[in-house]
Amino acid sequence: MTWTVGAQVGDYRLERLLGEGGMGSVWLASHLPTGATRALKRLSDPDPELRERFRREGEALARIDHPHVLRVNEAFALGADLVLVTPVAGGGDLEERLRAGPLAPAECVTLIRQLAAGLDAAHAQGVLHRDLKPANVLFDARGGALLADFGLARISERGSLTASGAVLGTPAFISPEAAQGLRCDERSDVYGLAAILYACLSGSPPFARGGLIATLTAVLE
Repeated sequence: MTWTVGAQVGDYRLERLLGEGGMGSVWLASHLPTGATRALKRLSDPDPELRERFRREGEALARIDHPHVLRVNEAFALGADLVLVTPVAGGGDLEERLRAGPLAPAECVTLIRQLAAGLDAAHAQGVLHRDLKPANVLFDARGGALLADFGLARISERGSLTASGAVLGTPAFISPEAAQGLRCDERSDVYGLAAILYACLSGSPPFARGGLIATLTAVLE
């Protein structure tokens, strides 16, 4: 089907395109039976590993019930598209906020407490995030922080999608063990949370050297 404003996708009517990339798009949509506003994340890329990651993101979010983790309302396939339905995070993301500079220390404390609670809930369900960074921290309409984008999540009783030795994550926020392609556990997510705290206090990530190799070297050394 063609994704355009006004089109019906399952039980949803597309209202507005929120964002678009090479792998898919995110739409603001109305749930026709209830009138509720939702975000529809669409994956159109045919790559099997990307599609499995997308499916795992839905599975990971569905396992976690916490006010500081973006929940999933529904997940379904529509033709060649995979669709993940979530509430609308109307407050933007942390990366956008940090473009204006560091946050006040008291604001950092509140934010990290909320994220830590959400992360603890994920870990209690056996879910590792593995890609904590400001772009993956959203805010609801009341300003509450939401952990989002579990696309690299690993669920404890499931095997990894990626061969040992592969680097997963965002270089400026990645843990040393992840930078080496080693197996990660909850401590790697705690590192990512601390890296977010550093960025909130300073306005920049702990390690950013202008290039992938230089950044990874800084993380390791």
